Amino acid sequence: MAEVITVPKEMGRMLTVGQLLRVKKVGEEIVLEPLAEPHYVEPEIYVGSNWEGLSFEIPPGKVPQFLLTLGQALQPVKITLYFERDGNAEKLTTNLEGYQQAIANVGDGCLHHSFMAEFDHHTLFSGGEGCFSLQAALPSRQLREIAQAILDELGIAHQIDRDDFQVAVVNGHLEVYR
Repeated sequence: MAEVITVPKEMGRMLTVGQLLRVKKVGEEIVLEPLAEPHYVEPEIYVGSNWEGLSFEIPPGKVPQFLLTLGQALQPVKITLYFERDGNAEKLTTNLEGYQQAIANVGDGCLHHSFMAEFDHHTLFSGGEGCFSLQAALPSRQLREIAQAILDELGIAHQIDRDDFQVAVVNGHLEVYR
């Protein structure tokens, strides 16, 4: 049976949640040794609900298809794309029928942090390199349907069954947080 070592209260203030430590007793002194350096792993894919709509982390090579799927799911009458090309701000307005060609015209501009798309009254903001936030005042059922369409398009086999969700692929493994 392992020895129980009580960690002094003042040492507890130096700890963070999720930190992996080895507790050792060296003589009368208690020593905490990190088991691994804490680090954050960026998910390869992320789809989650938030108080304004949905958040996404999409692999850069899949962004054009993501944008097309999102447009199909929202079914807007008017789509306006804002992007940069050669350091100049540009604006392109289309309907759903011309949307695929518009995305092709924007090209890698949809990977830049300045990219933004308006789908009627819903706005998609970009953080760059496949990070997106959709502000959409839609019923939770419709947000789930949009998120499910994106997961399906990306080949992620998970059925969203609640209003509050976070689905991620991290290091090739599916993780469902809520």
